[in-house]
Amino acid sequence: MSTPPKTPKTKELRLALVCYGGISLAIYMHGVTKEIWKLLRASRAFHTAPDGAEFSAANPYDDPTDTEAVYFDLLREIGSHVKLRVLVDIIAGASAGGINGVMLAKAIADGSSLEPHRSMWLDNADVEELLDPAARSNRWSKFYMRPVLWLWNRLKAGGLEPEFGRKLNEEMHRKLSLFVRSRWFKPPFSGVRFARMLLDGLEQMPPSARKAAPCAAGEALLPPGVPLDLFVTVTDYFGYRQRIRMHSPPEVVEREHRMIFTFRDPGRDPGQKRSLGSNASLAFAARATASFPACSRRQPLRRWIRRSRKAAWHGRTAPP
Repeated sequence: MSTPPKTPKTKELRLALVCYGGISLAIYMHGVTKEIWKLLRASRAFHTAPDGAEFSAANPYDDPTDTEAVYFDLLREIGSHVKLRVLVDIIAGASAGGINGVMLAKAIADGSSLEPHRSMWLDNADVEELLDPAARSNRWSKFYMRPVLWLWNRLKAGGLEPEFGRKLNEEMHRKLSLFVRSRWFKPPFSGVRFARMLLDGLEQMPPSARKAAPCAAGEALLPPGVPLDLFVTVTDYFGYRQRIRMHSPPEVVEREHRMIFTFRDPGRDPGQKRSLGSNASLAFAARATASFPACSRRQPLRRWIRRSRKAAWHGRTAPP
């Protein structure tokens, strides 16, 4: 009598992410969080197969070069030893990492897609798009800077490939000239435009589904009952008074500028919709964590989100 094959043990690999900040890291951090999102999707697809069939099932993805298909093959390969399930249930981030952490957390909680964010970062996160209209230079603004920019352009263009370098150099020169000749001594970028870009990015995240992937559209990337926590660090420009108990003197008062926005999806029962928070609150947190007083003018974003976009923001009211 033959002995039935042993079923591999199921183990969970739970990841807690800390996404660092930095202006130049925004697009890079998007790529990192997107790969983690693809790994989570592949893990979910692997575990949706019937027991015992996941190891012999064909790769369900259309494009074999997509990293999501590679992650699926990897999980299936190691599945003969351990049935691994990959989860992310804690995300913390600041600045560029905070923005991408917010987007990833939303995709995990409600099963939406990060695919549209590629165009958001490449097309909209641009000097020409984010400049405040009142700060934008015109043809004659700071005309004395044109010779300096022309000389810089000639010196920097030497190390680039002829055809590719010519197109890149023209674009770089145009945008650098626009930025340098725009408003000085006051923030050049528009906080409202930046907030609009982030809110649009959240609202344009469709339910994540692929033609051949065995996953329902809008299905969360966490099992029922598993909570998701998001922490977004921000800086309170004016600060608040904080009392610290000591020995001598007994108490001191100092000004604290650190704040943390917390979001929690408690992990609902099967069949119930999961939610990390409204798009308006997530956009506000993403915008606040990437605030630079010298870059973007301080503006009443809560009022703008509530009134001009009419976005639902439960528990918040716009000031008159």
